[in-house]
Amino acid sequence: ALHESDMGTAVAALGADQGPAAPTETAVETPSPPREPRRGLSRFVAAAALALVAGLATVWWTLRPGDDPLSSRCVALATALAERQRSDGGFSGIPHAPVTGWDTAQQLAGLRRAEAGCGAPVGDAAGRASARLTTLRVPGGWAGAGRAPLVVATAWAALAGMDGAVDDLRAAQNPDGSFGWAPGEPGHPYATTHALLALPPGPAASAAAGWIVAEPRIHDIAGLDEEAFVALHRHGALVPGAAAALRERIRARCGDAACTVGQDAELPVPGGVVVTQWLPWAALATSLLGDDALHAAVRARLAATEVSSPGFVLGERLWVFGALTTP
Repeated sequence: ALHESDMGTAVAALGADQGPAAPTETAVETPSPPREPRRGLSRFVAAAALALVAGLATVWWTLRPGDDPLSSRCVALATALAERQRSDGGFSGIPHAPVTGWDTAQQLAGLRRAEAGCGAPVGDAAGRASARLTTLRVPGGWAGAGRAPLVVATAWAALAGMDGAVDDLRAAQNPDGSFGWAPGEPGHPYATTHALLALPPGPAASAAAGWIVAEPRIHDIAGLDEEAFVALHRHGALVPGAAAALRERIRARCGDAACTVGQDAELPVPGGVVVTQWLPWAALATSLLGDDALHAAVRARLAATEVSSPGFVLGERLWVFGALTTP
């Protein structure tokens, strides 16, 4: 693109080239060769160059990050979450609640993913949270809240890039490949799915994937089902027909045929279990299903996430936002 100064220089040069010729004493005119073909070629080249510049400008204008509602919302949510960081660098799930390893790890992972994906300006929030998270480590991993779901908190610490988190996960794995809420506890689909998402490729991930594929409870839990699909896809462990089956379950959970109504934060399932964060995992899963219309509908709903959402909602959603907006 030309700046005004460049354009002015070009116009001045053009005027200098075409100014009136100096008077001459010679009455004899020497015929000049025809110039029209050269002028025609120049005009053609100039027109082609202008068309190319206009085309490139149109493509840039159409694809620039600011036009993606998800990217804009990603930046807004990450900014809002960073502003909630406690003075000690930690995070809590809801205002005025204690800082926990689970909340800090989850929200740190979200901020880092958003920074890399949508370019969210999180400043020194990630560095401060990482420093705080090192002080929240306990034997075997990172502590959560309530019953201290050590494995899930440690999985988020691994996703946040904390040293030693993956080793702690491997040490907590049961002989059958599953993970419980804490080391030594029976396998649970929620803990195992989060662990698989955080594990790098290898024997531990393969064993966890095998346990998840054989676990029917996962498909009954909205959000966990979609997250398990994403984790299995990452490790190349999907079974035939898994994509088609999940697509139908997502459509059934949408609330209507256009996937525009229904609950986004929590979906109760038989047995009284409630899993939060169905919508972001559905958006990430549908990006892998090849159903553009379904993905667009879920993505639009995800882009409407409120900045006032609790921190545990923003942390997990930002992790997904960053994945969906990575260049």
